[in-house]
Amino acid sequence: MSKGRYWVLLLPILGAMSMLGSVPQGKYDSVWWRSTPQEERTQFIAGYLDCAAYDLGKSKLADARWSVIEPKITAYYASQAESNHETVPSLVLRLGLISHSADRGPELHGEKHGIFDGDYWRQITPSGRLGFVEGYTACRSSEPNQKRFAAHSATWYVGQISETYRLTPDNDIDDSRASKKIATIIQEHAK
Repeated sequence: MSKGRYWVLLLPILGAMSMLGSVPQGKYDSVWWRSTPQEERTQFIAGYLDCAAYDLGKSKLADARWSVIEPKITAYYASQAESNHETVPSLVLRLGLISHSADRGPELHGEKHGIFDGDYWRQITPSGRLGFVEGYTACRSSEPNQKRFAAHSATWYVGQISETYRLTPDNDIDDSRASKKIATIIQEHAK
């Protein structure tokens, strides 16, 4: 076989192997959870719940509290063997059904995606921004009929969102863009 034909056959195989290696096996499991900063974990849950409630129609998760779920997942993984492979998304869904606000009059948002807009984005840390995008895109990718977001990394989406809001190094944003929802920006850039 000539060298040219060899490369023509080998390139698709190498490309497929690099794509397989770009998503670590077991992503968003106990190993990921234990090695990830708390703010990233908490915002992962927020992004996942945003998608599950508003994009996938799991409306019972709309008022689940990510700040309550994060320590429950941490405690769960701490009480389990290192080899526990139950994923963070499965725990978010299970715990989200029982981790609702205890407020008599919880804050309700009449619009899709609730508080997750430019002002929310401005207030969370860079690690939290990454976590929110990771959670949102993991949720969207979990459903067979949902658009896949694997073409771009979470870091790439974070940059696109910050650019859309015109986020400055001082965490100021363009007020005329602040009302746009984070999920809407992710969806627009996933096309």
